[in-house]
Amino acid sequence: AEAPAGAAAAAADKVAVAAGMAVEDAAKAAPLAAAAPVQLPPSAPEPASSSSSMAAAPPSPRPLAEAAAVPATAAAAAAAAEVPCKSDEEREREQATFYERLLFGVLLPYFAESASAELVPRRSLRVLFGRADLPPETVRLALDIELGPAADEGVPCVDVEALQRVGRLVAFAQERGWRYEAELRSGRGFVPLGPPQLRGLAWDGRRLRTLEAILDDGS
Repeated sequence: AEAPAGAAAAAADKVAVAAGMAVEDAAKAAPLAAAAPVQLPPSAPEPASSSSSMAAAPPSPRPLAEAAAVPATAAAAAAAAEVPCKSDEEREREQATFYERLLFGVLLPYFAESASAELVPRRSLRVLFGRADLPPETVRLALDIELGPAADEGVPCVDVEALQRVGRLVAFAQERGWRYEAELRSGRGFVPLGPPQLRGLAWDGRRLRTLEAILDDGS
């Protein structure tokens, strides 16, 4: 009976010693744990100052409706532009070339009295700008404003400068829907967006092509 009692006492002593060691280890580890830095989980970034976090923060994604309104490619953006933006000087130079080629390449071959002529009759402008698909009265007003009323439309009197002045008013009438004399007069001295669009003629900014004969219908 004494032997088992001694073994039980020895086992109890071992448990007490182990418990004491555990308490001692825990007491030693407590200061170290308090001094150790807090480790954040990998998925959460470490805290930073307000200025650095603002600089490093990625831009928020666009809302779907706003993103859909932005062209996906540069080609799409270019296609969205209706016409290239040109200065008045660029438009004036381009249109001066148009009217020179219109006079010497179209009007003079059909309406000049001789091969050496550099003037065409007023009638030729009425025929030419009759292809602008405007009311005949609008074309007549443009001619009267820039050339003055004429008793005889067959007299050669129109050079390239007069042709350009009338053509600009015709172009404004097409672009802005002008029909009245006061509207047309307000366009004098200004440069329209482009030369007038005339049936049977094709202009690409450099070359003027005649697609059909520009003939006087006798009206």
